[in-house]
Amino acid sequence: MIYTRKLYLTAFLFTLTLGLYPTIASAQTNPNTAVNSLSRGLGDKSTAEEARYLIFSYHSDNKESETSYLYDWESGNCRFEGQTKDLKDLVVLFNTDAAGGQVFVDENSVTDESLLKDVRQSFEDDSYFLFIPILIAKQEINTVELEPEIVDSKKFHVLRVTSPDSKYKSSKIYVDFQDGTIYKWNTYDSKNRLSHELLVSQTKDLGGGLILPTQFTDKSTGETFGYPIAAALLNIEPQKFKKP
Repeated sequence: MIYTRKLYLTAFLFTLTLGLYPTIASAQTNPNTAVNSLSRGLGDKSTAEEARYLIFSYHSDNKESETSYLYDWESGNCRFEGQTKDLKDLVVLFNTDAAGGQVFVDENSVTDESLLKDVRQSFEDDSYFLFIPILIAKQEINTVELEPEIVDSKKFHVLRVTSPDSKYKSSKIYVDFQDGTIYKWNTYDSKNRLSHELLVSQTKDLGGGLILPTQFTDKSTGETFGYPIAAALLNIEPQKFKKP
């Protein structure tokens, strides 16, 4: 398991693209209605498509500390920075589209397949709520448009998303009819049981007009989680994906 503290990556980066979760199927009932609405809420579809680099950290109430990542959507390269349980500096370099990776503890290369596996899965899970809206806008993930619903006297598009590689096996995302913003996000486990009923409590412009939810509150438990750091940046040193 992994067991990071807050650790800020030093990078100077650009804007955002993607390629992480499963490839795409179209929705059943005119999916473009909901997808186009969500795209407008993000800034627009081209904003999502033009982005490349992203730096972000993830934190939740039931997690001791933040995990921090640097990701290149075009190549799939990722850099994880944190600490081991015994407080040694940890860097893991891997590519989301290929097996394997490199683990460095206090800048020394080590072989630890279990730790590498944990980091890769943590990236899959931690990036989920930040990446999924962009993947939907780009139509690069399985979505099904359900019947609209009225919640708190407002009408919402409802999109169902499947993501078998994440611990959130599927989701229902509620998109405001008027402005395309995400209002509520329900997640379900492998047995289709509700695991979270989330309300979006904060959004942020990550750069270049890309607006994403960055904090969520569980309606049932009061638990909060999200992305204290989330930015599409201007430039990157290539060695960030090569050296600790």
